[in-house]
Amino acid sequence: MSNKAVLVVDIGNSETRVMTIFGKTLEGNTRWRLTSLDNHFGNLDDGFVIPDEYNEKTTKVFRYKGGDICVGELCRREFVNSDDFRPSALEKKYESDVTDMTLIYSFLRGFQDVSIMTSTPIERLDLVWDVTVLLPPADLEYGAQKMGEKVKAITEIDFTMPHVKKFVEVDSVKVMPEGFCAYLGTIYDMDRKPRSEYKYLKTSTSIVFDIGAGTTDIIVIEDGKPINATRYTVPTGGNNVHQRVRKDLISMGLDLPEDAVREGVEHGYVKSGSKRISIARQISRAKDKVAQNIVSNIRDFFESTQYPVKMIEYMIVCGGGAVENNVEGVRPLRDYLVEYMKRISNDIALVQLPEIYHGDDPIDNSPRILNILGAGVASVQD
Repeated sequence: MSNKAVLVVDIGNSETRVMTIFGKTLEGNTRWRLTSLDNHFGNLDDGFVIPDEYNEKTTKVFRYKGGDICVGELCRREFVNSDDFRPSALEKKYESDVTDMTLIYSFLRGFQDVSIMTSTPIERLDLVWDVTVLLPPADLEYGAQKMGEKVKAITEIDFTMPHVKKFVEVDSVKVMPEGFCAYLGTIYDMDRKPRSEYKYLKTSTSIVFDIGAGTTDIIVIEDGKPINATRYTVPTGGNNVHQRVRKDLISMGLDLPEDAVREGVEHGYVKSGSKRISIARQISRAKDKVAQNIVSNIRDFFESTQYPVKMIEYMIVCGGGAVENNVEGVRPLRDYLVEYMKRISNDIALVQLPEIYHGDDPIDNSPRILNILGAGVASVQD
């Protein structure tokens, strides 16, 4: 007899988050596991021999369209930058082959999670899946059906590293809007219990900013219901900060690789030879300009839709832009965004995000996982 399991997939440009939900704990709580997966893939040529230094803990290899695809350490080392497949803000998730690869990898993770939670070997698992996939709010109208078709087209996963071959039976597919899911993840825990300090949001008007690597998605929520007319995607995100910093450094005569600049933005300095150079000023300036561009786009959008911006009471910011910085003197992109939003609606208030726990254990970087937590809440509500 088949058992029902839930797989929730949040495909980002820098990583994919996967939640597997299966049954209850002894205490009666929802049993779930959350994992971040690589989503850069490499195509292995026929006859490619995988060096012994790679193993199934660090590298996965699976069949896709008659070829072998790798993901993990092997891909990061051998297919860096030019030869790998990765998500792009220029390509819709519901049209991308990378999404197919990501879903295949996510199903493997789902089987592995249920195996761990039940202490059952994968080959003995007989599961039927309910799948929830997230899309940017502006992509729902045209992309939800196509994304559902992508999920249902996966009827088997065939991995050679590790050796796992399983039929995939999908019972239902739910496609949910990012941003609204972050709103749900703010208000409720995974057992659908409201967080008392956030109950006011259920009867308020809020705007959610989901700042990703390549885009920023917004949606307005009134009295707990998303307003479809306010779904919008700005083609600007965290990567634009790195690009602006790199442009500044080039103007200073310091032409560094993109990866070096990205690491520099994270730590607050870059190196020129043996010299360590602070770039805190360049990071702050870049974040200010990126935030200004995002809000300018949003202002124009609201003017075109004639939505009354001053009716918005609260602002929820999630994604990478809400994560605190490790660089002294540099604020998160969220703070710059709030400043510019207050020029449009001076009484809007920022919602401080909740601390997220799995059982008694806190989860790091909660702004990045609010979407998938909220999608998980919605996926087990029936």
